[in-house]
Order: sequence, then structure tokens, then C-alpha cells
Amino acid sequence: MAALVENLLSVSRIERGAMRLEVEPTDWGQVLGEAVANFLPLAGEKGVHLSLRKPEELPKVLVDKFRISEVISNLLANAIAYTRPGGSVELSAQADDLEVTTQIKDTGQGIPESARSRLFTKFFRVSGVLEQGSKGTGLGLYISKAIIDMHKGKIWVESSLGVGSTFFFTVPVVEAAKELKVVEAKKEEAIAVPELAQPAVERSPTPVAANTANKKTKRFFKRKS
Repeated sequence: MAALVENLLSVSRIERGAMRLEVEPTDWGQVLGEAVANFLPLAGEKGVHLSLRKPEELPKVLVDKFRISEVISNLLANAIAYTRPGGSVELSAQADDLEVTTQIKDTGQGIPESARSRLFTKFFRVSGVLEQGSKGTGLGLYISKAIIDMHKGKIWVESSLGVGSTFFFTVPVVEAAKELKVVEAKKEEAIAVPELAQPAVERSPTPVAANTANKKTKRFFKRKS
């Protein structure tokens, strides 16, 4: 119930254009390393192998670390929750001159093509045999897309039934972010969020099971209200 209330508050801020970004140059490799460290216990309990693959050096990105960590946590929680024991989840990243692309690849059940266009809508969850016992709110992907949109990034998915899913999202490197006007919001100002109508073919996540990882990532959902 607590996770649902917190997510509903985030949705309210998004739809009122009242969600703020507090961006700063950020070491992306460090963000990814911290995310994996946070989820290793959960993956271990589930019997899922969690790994990180990235270049030795990644360019700094201009992001709100708390909000972006919320996105990564949501995607990792989904991937672990919908991957069978003995399967694997890999977090990886690569960069070019303009942006860093981050991937969360799992060996889970996959997502039906018919469901992918609705993944970023409110309260939508993908049904499946692994869904039993999951307590996701159906809001995590909607919130994640809003956060990525605010960073002038993109988010999408590639998936094969019975094989798994790979979620991708991009965030601009520092110089590109300045050109795109991803700027820090003053305390009294709000950055409006682009309207999130029916999402295109963006990504298809395994239904949000962020609640499962709530105990280990609770701090992400309490910082701003």
C-alpha cells in the first residue's frame, strides 16, 4: 500500500507538471555500480545472476541522480521479478558523443507484442505465469518514462516470448544536455513534463514489481513529496 501511495503522489506531480529535476554532472559508472550493489541481495534470494558490464570510462551525464536511480531500480526490480531462478539479468551501458545508452537485459518470460504499446500507460501490467505473487502497482513504467522524457532521453524495449526482454533508455552527456536545455529547476519552479498519451512502441517491461524490491530501495521513494 505504501508503494502505491508513493507512486500515486509521483503521478500527481507528473500530471500537474510539478515534478522537479535537480540535475548535476554525474558519474554514470558509479550510478550503475550502486544500482547493482543494491539489488544483488534480492537477485541472490531469487536465484538470479545479476551482473554489470560497462566500459572502463563513461562520459559524465547531466541528470537528477535520485530520479534516474528510481528508473534503474524499477527496471531492475521488474527484470529480477520476472526471471526464473537460474536465469540472469545484465545491466550494461555504452556511450557516444551525444548520449549514454543503458540496457537492462533479462532471460525472463518476454512480453507479448500486443502488450508493448500499453506498457507506459497507468496501471497496465503484463499478465503471465511469473506474475503470481507480484505486487507491482502498474505505475512504475509510466513514471519512468516521464522521468526519461524530462531528461530529453528515450526509453524502449525489445522482447521475445520465452527468451527475455531488453529495456533501453538514453540520457544525454553533459554538453549535449546543455544544448537540449536539461537544466536544474529552481526550488520555486517546476519543469513541465511532456504529455504522456498512448506511448509509441517504446519499451516493454516485465510488469513492475518494484514493490518486491521496496525494502532495499525504499529510500528512492521517500526523498521528494
